[in-house]
Amino acid sequence: MDNKDYLIFHNMTPQRSEEKQYETLYQELLEKCHPNNFMQPYDKEKVDTANTIFAKLQSNPYATDFELKELRLLAVQGLRIHISTQKLYEYLMQYCDPQLYTSRVPYDAELVNQANAFYSQILDNKDDIFELEKIELIAKPLIDRENERKQQIEREREESERQKKLKEEEEYKKIQIQADLEYKADIKRFYIALAITIITLTIIVIITEL
Repeated sequence: MDNKDYLIFHNMTPQRSEEKQYETLYQELLEKCHPNNFMQPYDKEKVDTANTIFAKLQSNPYATDFELKELRLLAVQGLRIHISTQKLYEYLMQYCDPQLYTSRVPYDAELVNQANAFYSQILDNKDDIFELEKIELIAKPLIDRENERKQQIEREREESERQKKLKEEEEYKKIQIQADLEYKADIKRFYIALAITIITLTIIVIITEL
């Protein structure tokens, strides 16, 4: 996200209250599906479900994304737990907030329309991980387009930096060449002056001896 988009996103986009973040879905399920979480108040069915899920997690620490999402679905349906949505919510907002597109030149009404539709759906489903994932899938063309734009901006920035560096190197080479020429000219003048001095002294010696 460039500086302009960053300011728009953080200053104008509705912010959510902070919720605990997890490095992985595995870690989140491991914490939220522990059977002890359903002992007070005691719920036999939830303890049984949590026990099943927790055992599968413990026995398979390298579970695939597909396997984890199956367990997540079981956990949400059977344990009624909330799965953190903040990361995905903020990720989608980086691409789907219509305010990111309304200042673009040239103005693209269709792009604003697409972002606006997604924006509304994201706000309506900000706490539903399953709906947000569906929106992410549907919004993929918009996200890919924005990523390409950002990559293009980055490529242009890198090219600008490269050209700037080349120009600086060229200028440095010119300075070095000029300095070398001046140094050689100084050496040449020195030896000419030295030769003149030697000749002059020789002539003086010869005249004196006469």
